[in-house]
Amino acid sequence: MDAAFDIDDIQLAPLMFQTGYLTIDGPAEGPEHLFRLKAPNLEVRKAFSLHLAAILTGNDTFIARTTLRKMSEALQTGDLVSMREEMKRLFSSIPYEQVMDAQAYYHSVFHAVMTHLGFNIVSEMSVAGEIDAVLTYADTTYVFELKYAHCDKDADEETKRELFEKTLDLGVEQILDRGYADRYMGGGSKVVQTAFAFLGWKDIEMRVIE
Repeated sequence: MDAAFDIDDIQLAPLMFQTGYLTIDGPAEGPEHLFRLKAPNLEVRKAFSLHLAAILTGNDTFIARTTLRKMSEALQTGDLVSMREEMKRLFSSIPYEQVMDAQAYYHSVFHAVMTHLGFNIVSEMSVAGEIDAVLTYADTTYVFELKYAHCDKDADEETKRELFEKTLDLGVEQILDRGYADRYMGGGSKVVQTAFAFLGWKDIEMRVIE
């Protein structure tokens, strides 16, 4: 018997497939007999994302329900200032020692939370480079570039402000130079381009491209 289906040593992917928590999305690129798997519905995707967020943050209840609700409402109404403030609360709730000093960490937590909230989000799309996140709701498409820069937690405000400006400049430049939003223009929906800068634990700023 294939070890993947040995009940005494079953592997996670076959188990999830057999129980219906993963379904076949189509053939994968590369060698034959490989397939892409996906969550079959929104309920399963939200459950997976919440579990992933708990692993990333080391806390099963790391997000207060009020924070989730306010973040969802902010995106639905286009209130990105409130969105930023709720993101600060989100990351502030994570124990400092759990936070990783890497841009990919912030991408992963952001993606997991947006998926859990039920938004249609695609990360790392290949468009003349890679868009960090494209999020759609009703007639609005958000194009987000998330940038991380290391900053000592005890840095003074002037140092943080200068680093924020430099990091946001890089994010905006990347969005515009690589035409991340071009494919969404002229389609009848509102397109909002925004760069977010993370300097660690709970220091977050943003700049909306007018």
